[in-house]
This record gives sequence, structure tokens and C-alpha cells, in this order.
Amino acid sequence: MSPSVKNFKKTSLLLMILGLVLIVVGIVQCVLDFDVTDAGLVAASVLSTAMGVTGARKANVPSTVKGIVPPALILGILCLVGAALSYVAQAPYPTISYLAVLGANNSTVALYGRTVAKELERV
Repeated sequence: MSPSVKNFKKTSLLLMILGLVLIVVGIVQCVLDFDVTDAGLVAASVLSTAMGVTGARKANVPSTVKGIVPPALILGILCLVGAALSYVAQAPYPTISYLAVLGANNSTVALYGRTVAKELERV
């Protein structure tokens, strides 16, 4: 396994774990004091967990990694837009930071996925 594939797999696993943790955090925030941005955090966390699981599975067969790059990038952008809209809506700062972290991690998965795809094109 090449170093770029290992980096892709590590970031995918990190995204999966982060998504699982933030699902629980989002549900707790919804129960304690419901805000629509907390529901958005739960939705983004569920999608990010699915993206992490898909990326970790696709890392086992590097030729299939190319297919995860566009959805991961779109999800990363949507999470960052959600963080910006949450800021405008005066949501609690933890919710904003959690969405920003999810967006950055999804974008990192897309970046490493693109690196793996370019590496395979050269071979």
C-alpha cells in the first residue's frame, strides 16, 4: 500500500470516527436545547460517517478511489456553508466549529482521494 493510499485510509477512518462522535454530540445538543442547526449537525455527521466508511472501504482497492472525490468535496463544501449559515443564525459556537471541522475533514478526504487517483493515472 502506497503512502498516499495509507493517508487516504487514515483520513477516511478519522472522518468515520469523528462523524460517529458528532452524531452523539448532535443528538445530545438536540435533546438539551433544540436548535435547527443541531439537526443540521446530526445530518452532516451521518453523511460524513457514511463518507468515511465508503472511503475506508474504497482504500482497499485504490482504483475505485476516484469515485469518492466529488461527493466528498461537495459534502465538505456543504458543511462549510452550513457552518457559515449557522454563524449568521447565531447558533452556539460549538455547533459552528463542529460543522467547520467536518467540512475540513471531508475536504481532506477529497484531497487525498485525488492524490491517489493521480498517482494511479501515472502508473
